[in-house]
Amino acid sequence: MSDVGDNGLRIPWSALSGMSADKTSETTLYTVNDSAFKKSQIFTIDTSGYSPAVITKAMYITDTNDVLAAVQPRGTVTEDGVDNEFSADDIAAMVNDDKTVNIDQEGIVAVSDGFWIATEGSGTVDDPKRPIKTLSLLFKTDKNGVIEQVVTLPDEVNDIQLRFGFEGVTVNDDEDHVIVAFQRAWGNEANPRIGIYNTADGTWKFAYYPLDARESQLGGWVGLSDISNAGGGNYLVLERDNQGGLDSAIKRIYSINLGNDIEDGVTLEKSLVLDLVDSIKTTGAPLYEKLEGLAYTPEGNVWLSVDNDGVSEVPGETQLWNLGQIYTAPPIESVEETTEAPSG
Repeated sequence: MSDVGDNGLRIPWSALSGMSADKTSETTLYTVNDSAFKKSQIFTIDTSGYSPAVITKAMYITDTNDVLAAVQPRGTVTEDGVDNEFSADDIAAMVNDDKTVNIDQEGIVAVSDGFWIATEGSGTVDDPKRPIKTLSLLFKTDKNGVIEQVVTLPDEVNDIQLRFGFEGVTVNDDEDHVIVAFQRAWGNEANPRIGIYNTADGTWKFAYYPLDARESQLGGWVGLSDISNAGGGNYLVLERDNQGGLDSAIKRIYSINLGNDIEDGVTLEKSLVLDLVDSIKTTGAPLYEKLEGLAYTPEGNVWLSVDNDGVSEVPGETQLWNLGQIYTAPPIESVEETTEAPSG
């Protein structure tokens, strides 16, 4: 449910995607809405009276200082007419006259001086049916939602963009590296990337996350939905298929270890933390397709949320669960990795 806003009405919300805990408050979560709505917002959730939790604040993200507006176009329209261009018109469409923005938020992490937000790109390179409209972008905002920085991927990675882009973001313990999960593998790569952005020098590294094979009777695909820092170089990753109900087979939380300075191009090892299909069945709740929000709190509680897609052709329910202290991070240790050659 939601609290009463400044206009005297309940705060409206829907289509919640990524989620983050507040590093200083056990009972505060943050979440964002995705591209089902324009004028993108950050929501604050109070879980102190859990069941139901209450959305107490909604804050628009704004491009007050024209940071997003100044992002440079890239790409071209091919000789065959395939639109691979992130154009000036595309960028202009992301910023409204009142400086609010229209972005496909799929991840958020609260940091000491604001937020990092991951947005999923729109379009697939060299696919005439899915022209490039936006890139997968990282946004840094202050505590009031004002955009301070927009980070793009390296050109060679943007050159293989798939429409299943950023889907979850977190930071390391020192907040000097931003970690993003790609939902699915791009180009000819076997596995989706985990991107690691160094805020000090503006460089990227990439590791590869080994997805589970499809298990649903309907096939579909398997991808990543969110990532959350669990401390000491350890991260929780939400992995799911794109099926719901009786057809759903993979809704799982895994842990990975990125250590302090992981080698570029490695394929990670992962450890199962919780099979959510089994856990949700015991509650009697439906097996929703889009488990999309994952947050690890200061006391080690793990929160999970459902994206209701703006109630478009879906049951329309948003569920928020406290899974409890299901994971204790081990101390940092060396991680054995294999190297996967990037295609971009």
